[in-house]
Amino acid sequence: MTTPPRIVVFEHGKLVVGQEYDCADGGKLRFELKHFEALARFVSRSRWKPYTLAHRSVCFGGWVGALRVGRLLIEVLPKADRHAWEADDPPHWRRALSMMLRTARNTTLKHAELAPLDEENASLMEIYIERFVGCVEKLLHHGLVRRYRQVEDNLPNFRGRLRVVEHVRHNCANEARFFVEHTTYDHQHRLNEVLLAALYVVRDLPISAGLHGRCRRCLLAFPPIERRRLSTSELAKLPLDRATRQYQEALELARLLLLHHAPSMDSGGLDVLAILVQMSRLFENFVGQLCRRTNLPGLRVSLQRSVPFWGPDGGTIRDIRPDIIVERKGYHPLVIDAKWKALPIVGPSVDDIRQIYAYNQYIGATHSILLYPKSRPVQTILSGKFHSHDHRLSTAALELDPAGTANLKALVEQMQTIVERASTAHPVSSISSEGTL
Repeated sequence: MTTPPRIVVFEHGKLVVGQEYDCADGGKLRFELKHFEALARFVSRSRWKPYTLAHRSVCFGGWVGALRVGRLLIEVLPKADRHAWEADDPPHWRRALSMMLRTARNTTLKHAELAPLDEENASLMEIYIERFVGCVEKLLHHGLVRRYRQVEDNLPNFRGRLRVVEHVRHNCANEARFFVEHTTYDHQHRLNEVLLAALYVVRDLPISAGLHGRCRRCLLAFPPIERRRLSTSELAKLPLDRATRQYQEALELARLLLLHHAPSMDSGGLDVLAILVQMSRLFENFVGQLCRRTNLPGLRVSLQRSVPFWGPDGGTIRDIRPDIIVERKGYHPLVIDAKWKALPIVGPSVDDIRQIYAYNQYIGATHSILLYPKSRPVQTILSGKFHSHDHRLSTAALELDPAGTANLKALVEQMQTIVERASTAHPVSSISSEGTL
């Protein structure tokens, strides 16, 4: 199967009907009215709004990833500051996004690494699909889980419990068969049904011949189970136990493929598949994982920890949830708030400063950091103290600009330097504990 044409657009960009855009593989491609209508139908049927519609145009917000419209593939890439650089560099931002997606995973999912795809040319859609197919291949290699279930069938031998009414209805003229209800032990259960449904979605996608062949081999190796339509409620609740824990990542990716796939019901219409992530959430998780990979002794990193903030008497308590709380023995807690936006030249906004003040007060931190992606060759780093209080706010930046050569190891070293400087500047012994909660 040939690779589909691919348009690259950056977050907060837009596509206009009738305009031509550069393809990832060279040449020009026109964004047509049929593509706009398919995307409009998709967003109108879903509560999820990864983009908005204007007059004959699609406006993208803070979601990045890949959209397939028929045979057209639209890649939405992140960019820290779209006005900071004269020339775009899609391969760099594609590599950066791929690195964030690999890193910002739960620790139970890190075993499923990406195959050595050419990330310079491979589409983000194929990177997601390769991860899913790789997980299914691993499950098939180890053997899919079987479960007991109750079935009714008209059998030539007696087994289980006779269903008298159905037996009379089906076998009144056939004494050689029995309509019975019995227990069987096979692969027919919801988890395997979800994987199989997602494999059939992947089979019909315009992907590279190598991935398409791997998907078909998975379908051939899959045990014979009955295909059925899965409802949204069934996809939302996929209980796992000790025997099916290894299904977790494959099910997450399969659910993503099934929930965000909208087959066209109209004659001549275009199918839509959206695999997008919110860039601000991805950056928060990515920074948290960088903190956990540092080599600082006695480091404890908490992501999105809830702290009681306010509540009416006898009512529901409202919480605050800092992005990252870093704790080291012998030092005050350090709060890191990840911001996927360009740091203004004049410094952080008043709302961000007030947010950090509340974090310091309720967490007991003496130093907090607003962490931004470095989007300019020269970016001012600020630090200041809250008046009449013993805690500070500083800004910091991670090197993610297209001119840089940042990789995961270099980013971990940057993060370690930032955390070490901020935490060691205020050990517990050097500051009075008054006011610390």
